[in-house]
Amino acid sequence: MKKICFTIIALILIFNTGFALATTRYVRVGGINSGDCTSALAPCGSIQYALNMAGSVGSETIKIATGTYKEILNIPIPANQDELLLSLSGGWDNDFNESCEAGNTILTGPDGSTQPELIRMFNQTMWNTSELNLSCLSLQGNSISHPYSAILLLSDKMNTIKLSLNRCQISSFPGRALILNAKAGSQMTAELSHSTIRNNSALMNGNWSAIGLNAEAEGSGTALNLTLDSCQVLENIGDNEGNGGGGVSLGARDGAKLKAHMVNTVVAANQDKYSGAGVAVASIDASEIELGLLNCTITGNKVVSSGAGGGLEVYASDTAKTSVSMINTIIWGNKNKDGIPDDVYLYENALNNSASVSVIASYSILGTMQNEQDRGIFTDNGHNLNIDPMLNATYHLREGAPAIDKGVCGYYAFYNYYRVAPEKDMDDQARPGVGMLTGCDIGADEYYPSMLCFPVRSKMGTTSMICL
Repeated sequence: MKKICFTIIALILIFNTGFALATTRYVRVGGINSGDCTSALAPCGSIQYALNMAGSVGSETIKIATGTYKEILNIPIPANQDELLLSLSGGWDNDFNESCEAGNTILTGPDGSTQPELIRMFNQTMWNTSELNLSCLSLQGNSISHPYSAILLLSDKMNTIKLSLNRCQISSFPGRALILNAKAGSQMTAELSHSTIRNNSALMNGNWSAIGLNAEAEGSGTALNLTLDSCQVLENIGDNEGNGGGGVSLGARDGAKLKAHMVNTVVAANQDKYSGAGVAVASIDASEIELGLLNCTITGNKVVSSGAGGGLEVYASDTAKTSVSMINTIIWGNKNKDGIPDDVYLYENALNNSASVSVIASYSILGTMQNEQDRGIFTDNGHNLNIDPMLNATYHLREGAPAIDKGVCGYYAFYNYYRVAPEKDMDDQARPGVGMLTGCDIGADEYYPSMLCFPVRSKMGTTSMICL
């Protein structure tokens, strides 16, 4: 009797909360768009068809076999007070055995497409929750025309929206590759891990900046939280003097709050006409931005026209606040239009110094710093260096690099150990373990002496380096 009662209660909870049981659907090149795609033996042929079958409520996973899919995706949006958890998982073989080869499941725009984005998630519904998880996918543009962007995540109502990318690649788009835009009191979260945004360029299309990753929050009560873990943002080129941020651009206005955390991430070889070719951080109109950099490497970025801050620009105006904290981070080898070293640029641009620009750094390697009219605040929290970190062409440390063993691993307080550095580096190689205070390297790479190393991929798709 008790078992029957519990079952009835569980069913009532499921129906009352709008949840359905988790469903898995299957897509493969050459599949047939009929039925509901729930059989691995009879997969559908298009991702959008599977999305249409999935609907806009519940928990859905779409497994996508390797191959090239020429289609535009419009992600369904749940109704008021409903919830959708949607996962698009690529890299599967034709029998849908476990795999994760991001480069082997390719999504690209069809010929003649006019939609600006390859994947669009536009939430205009109040009080709902939508989550999109992408894994092991390669999103590719054509470098010239539509779609201009890989992903648009946009919310302009009071709702909750989340995007995660794991082991994905975004390349060859002629506009802003990844756009995160939160407005009107929405709560947005974006988490990127082990993903690459590379070689997106506005030179053929023109009039675009903030090319790699563009995150913007607007409006009182709006919050945008962004995390990049073990990512690479490389060789993106902006062609507009308005925003800056050829690699990563973070912006907030009208009372919004944006918090970003980057760890084990490389931002390198990006270009933009304006300030902050690598990373541009700008808040205006009583808004706030907080950026944390932990074991990151920002190098080889260049401003090609006006402005400053080839590596990092930190800006605020009106009564806004922009703050950056960095630990174990390299910002070195970035340049301005004349090829002169130009790494960090602080610019507080408000009457009566009513805005706030601040940077605090420890255990980091920093190159040149320009503080416009000395109105920004830089705090040296100790153990910083001003020396060539000795990076190789793949942004790893070379033998004898001054960054080796010069970072902080953790600290003790009241007999408790608190970890600071991530336990692994950008290649999933271990850093000195728990309990260590120093000996971790500065930057995204943890140096290992030259030895025979080879990648080993687990059944779950994760890759680790084994060295002999």
